[in-house]
Amino acid sequence: VHVMRDITERKQREEQIRRLLERQQVINRVSLLLGQKLDIAAICDTAHREVQKLVDCPNFGLMRYDEKRQVIYPLYIVGDGERVDVSGLPPVPLEPQTGPNSRAILERRPDIVDDLQAELKQIKTHIRIKTATPRQPRSLLTVPMIVGERVVGTMQLQSYQAGIYTQEDAELLSGIASQVAMALHNAELYAEAQEELKKRTAAEEALRKSNRLQKSLITAAHQVTESLDVRVVLQRISQLAREILDAHGCAVFLLEDDRRTLRPVAVSEPGLEEELLFVKVPVNGSLTGRVVREGKSLIFNDLSREPEVFHVPGTPQYEDKRLLVTPLRFKNQIVGAMNLNRLGAEFDEEDLAVAETFAAYAATAWENARTYDDLVKEMEQRLQVEEALRNSLREKELLLQELYHRTKNNMQVISAMLALEETRVADEASREIFREIQNRIQAMGLVHQMLYQSQDLSRVDLAQYVRELADLLMNSYNIASDRIRLTLDIESTAVLIDIAIPCGLILNELISNALKYAFPDNRTGEIRIHLSRSEQGEIVLEVADNGVGIPPGVDLRASDTLGVQTVFSITEHQLQGQVSYEANPGLRWHIRFPDTLYSERI
Repeated sequence: VHVMRDITERKQREEQIRRLLERQQVINRVSLLLGQKLDIAAICDTAHREVQKLVDCPNFGLMRYDEKRQVIYPLYIVGDGERVDVSGLPPVPLEPQTGPNSRAILERRPDIVDDLQAELKQIKTHIRIKTATPRQPRSLLTVPMIVGERVVGTMQLQSYQAGIYTQEDAELLSGIASQVAMALHNAELYAEAQEELKKRTAAEEALRKSNRLQKSLITAAHQVTESLDVRVVLQRISQLAREILDAHGCAVFLLEDDRRTLRPVAVSEPGLEEELLFVKVPVNGSLTGRVVREGKSLIFNDLSREPEVFHVPGTPQYEDKRLLVTPLRFKNQIVGAMNLNRLGAEFDEEDLAVAETFAAYAATAWENARTYDDLVKEMEQRLQVEEALRNSLREKELLLQELYHRTKNNMQVISAMLALEETRVADEASREIFREIQNRIQAMGLVHQMLYQSQDLSRVDLAQYVRELADLLMNSYNIASDRIRLTLDIESTAVLIDIAIPCGLILNELISNALKYAFPDNRTGEIRIHLSRSEQGEIVLEVADNGVGIPPGVDLRASDTLGVQTVFSITEHQLQGQVSYEANPGLRWHIRFPDTLYSERI
């Protein structure tokens, strides 16, 4: 059970990693498509087309948020597959707790409405449009579009089905909305560059930088999925971040379990990598720790005014050093921080937005690596448990084999003692009783001998057992094969020891009785044994002879003979089967019993 639970949990973690990677790949694809667009309408069309592939959204909209005026105005709307002219739609005011757009903007997180119609009376900031169908939307998913620390708008999806959007949809659309926001931001930069000829050079440079950034972000995203070695991935991300942001150095820190110190796991700063990798930074008493405590990105362009500057002993100090620190956040929990420093040029909000994107990739890499490490540990533990189980099973097999061997030997000793006692008895009837007891013991001992010699310690081939038992009884009664012929029609049938032993006792009685009573006065004849498995899975056993049979009117069920009563008792009570017989000519026994009464021991 523990092994099955371990395997189930391992599959769940593998499925978690797979969904995470698939979501990242979707965001990468959308990012790549949007990075190729510089026209706002094309960006909106692309965003709508890609989102439609992922979720049900007959109605789709992109809203712009004017922070100064505190209003929301529509940028792009599609209703029932038709583009809506938004030029005549008025802006709506931002009012707390009055609508999904306002909630998404103010709370800076996705807003899911399972039944829009139930909230329409309270919604003031909802833009109503006419669509081709009179149906009213039921589900609504609104995702904020964020660039840096600023909410620049929302992406809104509507469906005619109630309760269709999930938290997983919200997380995926949040990643896409960030890429759309970045793409729209790039498009606006390009539009401004086209409109302002005097600033064309600066705008083109910003555009090239943005494109270079997009490629670097895609590269970073691919590297996150290419390796599960967290140090390798974080080192690559820190190098890319340093290059793209023209930083002097970049370091990635992970929060220790005590949440009081930050441990560096990746450093990209020429000449100082080895020194900085061995220095832990306190959460209280450092600017990096301050970002972790406050949970938001901060820029420090004048370190002389900051009392919490943490200086690593033995490293150079620069008067014009600037610092940008962004937290590593995963599932709303701070797990570390990314620290970038620059000499000379100050950091700005665009730098901060780029750094946050790299930090998001670093957090994802950390989570992937941690999940992978947990999975490896679980697999190692499972292998140890499996090895222990195999060892235990081998020990039990050896013990059981030795038990069968000793049981067989003990039965042989008992049989030999009975044979010795038989020689001391003069009365033939008493000697016959000794012989019958010996035959029963040998019938049971034969099962243990076969199990001891077999690879399967739980089951016996009943066909082989019948063959050897019949030969043993022929030899025991000193019957010549030319006087009584033994005909076997038996199928190979594996049964448990719990079935084999009582079946052997039944066969012992029936064959012994046939050998003793069916052919008096040295008559010749034949004993036929049939063994098969029925379509219902029952064991079918028939023992017949063409001897003298039984006198008319004799009821064997009423017989007080121990052997005959043993046949009826074992078949009907122990094996829960059926037994019948036919007389004239000879005697034919029909026995049928199930093979499902007992379970395997090993």
